[in-house]
Amino acid sequence: MQVNGFVLLKFLGKGTFGAVYQARREADDKIYAIKKVDTRRMSAKERADAVNEIRVLASVSGPHVITFFEAFVEADILYIVTEFAQHGDMLAYLKAKRRQGNIPEQTVWSLFIQMCLGVKTMHDANILHRDLKAANVFMCATGANAYLKLGDLGVAKVLKHDEALARTQVGTPYYVAPEVWRNKAYNSKCDMWSLGCLLYELCTYRPPFEAESMEGLARKVMRGRYDPIPSGYSHSLRTLVAKLLVVEPAHRCVPNRCLMSLSALTNP
Repeated sequence: MQVNGFVLLKFLGKGTFGAVYQARREADDKIYAIKKVDTRRMSAKERADAVNEIRVLASVSGPHVITFFEAFVEADILYIVTEFAQHGDMLAYLKAKRRQGNIPEQTVWSLFIQMCLGVKTMHDANILHRDLKAANVFMCATGANAYLKLGDLGVAKVLKHDEALARTQVGTPYYVAPEVWRNKAYNSKCDMWSLGCLLYELCTYRPPFEAESMEGLARKVMRGRYDPIPSGYSHSLRTLVAKLLVVEPAHRCVPNRCLMSLSALTNP
């Protein structure tokens, strides 16, 4: 299929309204990711959310955030063109790694630091991601020099100032912060909770809170009790997980605080 100078090559995945494809642009023969959003079945709010995705993508730039290139509409279909991550997402990365045993601590630190830098880039621009999860962390390189970028900012919200609060309940249940489950106002600290869930998952291959029902999951998250990470990991790593998975957001770690102690943390 061809659209506006792009040849759609491969289907990569599908959400509620959007399907994502690998595509080649004829003008430069380079590979991109294109998200197709069918606006015909959307409500006015959902159309506004799609436009917000474009605005957010265009306003964020950093080495650990997926690059936005352009957007266009053709036959009531919105096309959003972004950088293509050739090694897929962290969800697939974790599935592959699980067969090899625990991820080495040095790799865990490296991947966490890169995610933290991506979150800092967004927060410095007063933008919340609000849907951090393994499927939205994209692997641009794997192996010894694993390199990642945060993507799929479709539910991110541009804040007017640092202390602004959002009240919309969004996100993937396993990664949602306690304050969101309580239907309370929340701020950038909700992303730090999700980051703590991702760090825990890098160490254990599973989220810190699991249940068979939404109600059971909500209770576990709001209690904030989880099994410890494997004993082979350092005290420093265990401490960082504890600083991120804090039920009270006011006491939860923030990107700058995590990165300030970078040298100590990367040499456990």
